Amino acid sequence: MTALIALLALSTYAPPANPFEMTRAIEPAPVLAAADEPKRGAFSYSYIEANYKWTDIDGFGDSLDGWEARVSFELPLNIFLQASYGQLSGDVDIDEWRFGAGWHIALGDTFDLYGILSATGTDIENENDDGLAAEVGGRVMLQKIELNARVLWVDIDDSDSGAGVGGRFYFNPKVSFGLNADVTGDATTYTAGLRFQF
Repeated sequence: MTALIALLALSTYAPPANPFEMTRAIEPAPVLAAADEPKRGAFSYSYIEANYKWTDIDGFGDSLDGWEARVSFELPLNIFLQASYGQLSGDVDIDEWRFGAGWHIALGDTFDLYGILSATGTDIENENDDGLAAEVGGRVMLQKIELNARVLWVDIDDSDSGAGVGGRFYFNPKVSFGLNADVTGDATTYTAGLRFQF
């Protein structure tokens, strides 16, 4: 039986043109398979993301929906920059933007904590309001599924606090799909979209 297995292996083996590449040609399969798993112990904070966004705001007659684009870029010392822009439409049209800087720390192979402070603003029917926003959260990886939770604070017209939860499925180390739900003040927001990590 051992000889048969060896023969089958040899029958499918094609020698490399350069004999010095022999070790690379017969690299163990587990090493290659590991590349298909999402990063562990070092979540990506460099990515671009596109989301569908749905928001229900108390006091508005109808819910609002639209889109959001987000980009994040990691710098040395676990610092990252993040910016987003989105548009919502319904009874009114709202443009939203945010730009901030954050920091993250790994507290294990599969658990991260992060915080971010941002300048933020809204344009509602050509009326502009600017302010500050902050977010502190955690991310945990379970195989190819990430779970996350956060606390939120926004100060534009009034100071509002809230919380959010979400999940993300990693098709491969670079592409993932996420779902999120956030409640801040009178607004409940759901997002769903794709992220490309780099």
